[in-house]
Amino acid sequence: MSGGKGSSEEEKSGDQKKGDVSGDEGRRGVGRRGEGRWRRREERGGEEKGEMDIKLDNILLDGKGNIKLCDFGMAVRVSSGQRCKGFCGTIEYCAPELFYDTEYDARAVDIWSMAVVLYEMVTASFPFKARTYSDMKENMLNPTYDITYTLSENVLLLHLIVHLFTLNPDQRSMIYDIRQNQWIKDREEFWKLPSSLETLCNKPNPSIVLAMWRLGYHHTDISDCLHEKKFNNIMAT
Repeated sequence: MSGGKGSSEEEKSGDQKKGDVSGDEGRRGVGRRGEGRWRRREERGGEEKGEMDIKLDNILLDGKGNIKLCDFGMAVRVSSGQRCKGFCGTIEYCAPELFYDTEYDARAVDIWSMAVVLYEMVTASFPFKARTYSDMKENMLNPTYDITYTLSENVLLLHLIVHLFTLNPDQRSMIYDIRQNQWIKDREEFWKLPSSLETLCNKPNPSIVLAMWRLGYHHTDISDCLHEKKFNNIMAT
């Protein structure tokens, strides 16, 4: 398990000034992402998708507060037990196993990235910092992060983050564990959210269709993609 360390008094006051979204905002982000992923797994008969580049820049909110991920250029479809190989992603969000020439579970990699996003939302800072790939690889030999004032004041949240930042990917908390975490379960409405498939719009915005037409996509292909809820290059665009 990766280690955490306490913050000084100055760091405590600084974190409070930066802003604390450890309540509903952080819960909503992790809760909705976790529930959406769990439902997709059920809808696809156990098959899942490894996004491989989860980060704040790739998380969007629609007008109803539904979370949408964007930029699936590194995404892969995976089945239970399937392993991947090769480095991809943004180094600040990458799990330790990505920095070594070994096969890994794409789902566990995404869990680590989700933990970085949650930590960043709560503390307004990255848990692991490095300027280069080599520096981050060295840091990942024994990753440590600060236990900020915000985290120290919320035992349930800290418990979740510690388990998400488990160094051994085989022991890292997965979606089922996140669903059972009391910090998430404190707000039951996050588990009554519509599936990501249900929130897709069946009638495309004309301005979006025009923009995609200029990129070479035909309007009938766009319409069919939305109607049949296909996950392909058209949907990603």
